Amino acid sequence: MITKDSIETAYSFLHQKRNVYIHSTLDWQKDVIELAIGSYVDDMSQVIGLPLRS
Repeated sequence: MITKDSIETAYSFLHQKRNVYIHSTLDWQKDVIELAIGSYVDDMSQVIGLPLRS
């Protein structure tokens, strides 16, 4: 079940990563953020029963 808290947590996570990504000048930092978001999306897809991204 998707709760209000889980939506707020996801929003906070993605918003924070977006802000760091936009202002980062370090390629390695952007790579780490992309991997973190990809992993988060994959994990959440499994939790809510959506197919994994291809």
